Amino acid sequence: MRLRTASILLAALAAACTTSSRGRGGGGGAGGGGGGFGGGEGEGEPSRAEGEGEGEGAVEGEGEPAEGEGEPTEGEGEGAVEPELCDPACADGQDCHDEECHEPCPEGRVRCPGRGVCRDMSSNPFYCGACDKVCGPGEGCHEGICGVQCPQGETFCPGDDPTPGRCTVTADDLGNCGACGVACGGEEVCEDGLCQDQCPRGWDRCDGECVNPRADADHCGGCGTECSQETQCRDGLCACVVPGLSPCEGRCFDLQDDIAHCGFCDQRCPEEQECIAGDCLDPCPEAWQGNCDRDLENGCEVDLRDDEAHCGRCNEACPEDERCIASECQETTCGDEVVDEGEEHDPPPGPFDSALVDEGDCRFDFSEVNQLYCNGGCSWAGGNSCDQADADILCQLIMDNPDSVADGFRLATALAQPGFACPTGNYGVNLGRIRGVERDVYYQDASIEGNHGSGQIVTDVECSDP
Repeated sequence: MRLRTASILLAALAAACTTSSRGRGGGGGAGGGGGGFGGGEGEGEPSRAEGEGEGEGAVEGEGEPAEGEGEPTEGEGEGAVEPELCDPACADGQDCHDEECHEPCPEGRVRCPGRGVCRDMSSNPFYCGACDKVCGPGEGCHEGICGVQCPQGETFCPGDDPTPGRCTVTADDLGNCGACGVACGGEEVCEDGLCQDQCPRGWDRCDGECVNPRADADHCGGCGTECSQETQCRDGLCACVVPGLSPCEGRCFDLQDDIAHCGFCDQRCPEEQECIAGDCLDPCPEAWQGNCDRDLENGCEVDLRDDEAHCGRCNEACPEDERCIASECQETTCGDEVVDEGEEHDPPPGPFDSALVDEGDCRFDFSEVNQLYCNGGCSWAGGNSCDQADADILCQLIMDNPDSVADGFRLATALAQPGFACPTGNYGVNLGRIRGVERDVYYQDASIEGNHGSGQIVTDVECSDP
């Protein structure tokens, strides 16, 4: 800084000497000051003023500049000086601007005089291409040129004369793909700002590859939609592989009977209800009953105790070599013509037309039998004639349950149909002591009335099944 000041003073002294050789100092110079230097462009000499020595700041015989408007200025003419350096000097890598040290502007930005802030002149409408260039109302700055202000998400691309510039979405513009002026080839398309080969009709580009969204398990229906291992992509939707199941959050469920997804996904039934035919309903009145066809009209139509297709619960089928016995799938020897433990007659179908032997467990089916003869001395239990004890025995035989009792029954005269005969041994076939009955059981496959007469019977029993 001191060297610079010394150079300036030497120049001033030289100018003063020149002035003295021409006479005493004149009026103000071209710069508006007294006999100073560098007052005007290209002219370093002072001009004459009205009257000698009357110009403000004039000095006799001295060429030093006066205080005020005649101080040296930056310029190209004789007497011009270089810009001053910062004092103290800036560190390496810094720029001196407005007598202050600054870090250099980032690439693409410029620091304008008197402002000290780095500006982006490519997109700033107040500094568009130059520090003093302000775009007009409604205009934006695009690559340092004022033009139309584009909506958000669009870019202004300058045109070629006479075609004007326009706003466009460079993500899919064939002529400005990704950036202004980048044109795609004739067989290409612009997708996501990149020129790419065109996908077949109906296909999408996902992760840079053409995929069929109707069948692609990783992009089912659209990019990024993945199907789970339980599902596959069908017609743009993740569908369950097993027929009858529906996808819920990537897993497959039967919406007809799933208590957590009853009728539709995430519809959970209350604890006391079951999901039947897609509705949350009260369960069957007996634990051994099941509404397995989901038909509300026929109610609980399945006996889960002995149904091979619904053993213990609906749709729980037993293997071919097993039978459903007491609600469990079990291996059986039924059919080998040997009455094994748990069997009542082997082989099926047995000696009766009205009470067949079940092929699965070799036990009689008495579910359709509706009378037990107990008149007078033919009583099966309790006192003479028919009473509660006889009704309970009929329930034990019908229900195949030693603990079953009659919650209701009716006394009547003998019916002209098969039934349990008088236990004295004069009629029917002796089956032995079965189903918890403590005396031999006699069954007659013909009319009870026909050989017993009009004696009393127990009929129309309502049985429990504990």
